[in-house]
Amino acid sequence: MRTLEEGSGMATAATSKPGDVGLKREMGLVGAMWASETSIIGSGWLFGAFFAATAAGTAALLGWVIGGGAGSGIDPPMLYALLVNFAAFLAFPVLVVWLRYRLERLRQQVEEAQALRVLAEPPGRAAR
Repeated sequence: MRTLEEGSGMATAATSKPGDVGLKREMGLVGAMWASETSIIGSGWLFGAFFAATAAGTAALLGWVIGGGAGSGIDPPMLYALLVNFAAFLAFPVLVVWLRYRLERLRQQVEEAQALRVLAEPPGRAAR
């Protein structure tokens, strides 16, 4: 909640503490070790994808899908998700080009209507 102090033009934020929800806010050695381990593994596979994409560009996606040998291809539900995402990836530029075309065509129609209005005015009449 913000309050306005007298004589000042700035609002100050009033702080409030959340109620106790019954969770402990402590971490032991094992919890810290697992948090560290999952951070290392998580950043490792993300850097792997980053380096593959840097080296191969968008072809790295194909390598992730088919790489690994016999029986290690993409899981069928993930293949569906990949294809839907790929279709959306291709549909977006089409949408942008279509929208750009429609806006340009609308601009041309407005200019044409203005030009026809000017041509239809009788001579000697001032244009608006």
